[in-house]
Amino acid sequence: MMIDVVEEIDIPASQHKVWTALTDFSSYKKWHPYVRIDGSSLTGEKVRYTFVRNSRGKLATTEATLSVCSAPREIDIEIGWERVLLVTEWYLLEPVRNGVRLKHGLRFSGLLASLAGPILRRCHPDWFYLRRPIVSLRKYLARSRGDGDARRRRQSAARTSSSQRPLP
Repeated sequence: MMIDVVEEIDIPASQHKVWTALTDFSSYKKWHPYVRIDGSSLTGEKVRYTFVRNSRGKLATTEATLSVCSAPREIDIEIGWERVLLVTEWYLLEPVRNGVRLKHGLRFSGLLASLAGPILRRCHPDWFYLRRPIVSLRKYLARSRGDGDARRRRQSAARTSSSQRPLP
């Protein structure tokens, strides 16, 4: 049995920019409230995956595998044991008119997933664990975009003012 829980959000940024944020694991501390990942973003790589385990902020760390890292579209991180309980946290990017649609999901499979199915289905619509990170990522990218826009305006103003100086 397999259970998928999914949230999505549109982000007004390029697919490349969103992909870069998702695969730059060292930047997770700037936007992802629940997960830290240490390792490289290559398909098949083992990474150190630290996540908030409960509402009191208790952390757990385990080894995870990047089962898919297909630039610039999809990243899947697997935790657990196939056939017993395998949890896959995944992100999928789809281009839309003014940016990218980011889907964030958790896929539960294995024997224990089938036993926990009714609980997972009951919790689904309000899964803050899925929604909050992608909203935070959108805000993080907007802040970084804003900094770049301000920098470009300053550079443009400097070019304009220098081009308006009289020639010697």
